[in-house]
Amino acid sequence: ALVDQIKRTGYPVMHFPEAARTEAQLANPPGRMVRGVLNLSQMIGWRDGRAYLDWNQIVETVVQGVRMLDALIDVAEEQTGDGYLSTVRRIGIGIIGWGELLLRLDTPYQSDEALDLARRLMKFIQSAVQEATASMVQSRPAVEGAYVRIRGYEEPVRNLSRLYILPESEIAFIAGTSPGIEPLPGLA
Repeated sequence: ALVDQIKRTGYPVMHFPEAARTEAQLANPPGRMVRGVLNLSQMIGWRDGRAYLDWNQIVETVVQGVRMLDALIDVAEEQTGDGYLSTVRRIGIGIIGWGELLLRLDTPYQSDEALDLARRLMKFIQSAVQEATASMVQSRPAVEGAYVRIRGYEEPVRNLSRLYILPESEIAFIAGTSPGIEPLPGLA
């Protein structure tokens, strides 16, 4: 279905018209950005019968995701030919599975521990995404005038709008986990 969507519209997203809340969402479902989600409920390792957040798996998944979304811009551009996507190269990586992650880590949703983890996790994901898109500049052109600060230096980047937060209910339903950063109903 996703490949058919790319061929038909040039946008690599699945759109559920019944979920659109405004005319703008119906007219412009992908927001002129290619998006993907990081399923946090799949970023869990197990040691001695206890769950832990696998930071290495997050980095590997983010790097693969950034490369995939960047490639999808080129595929979408071939289909539309309007030049916008390849000029601004907007990608967005969001998250799903936060509620399930906390449940598996035995961390209450409204706890200080969960808030601290959320801050550390999003900084970590942001850093991984920035480094991944900056490293792509070694083999592909950067977006003109776009830079991020990495380890104290301004680095050119390949992609803009690298993170987003939206409740991805449809994708989470397909993935079988909790949407976005919402708690699991009845367990928060």
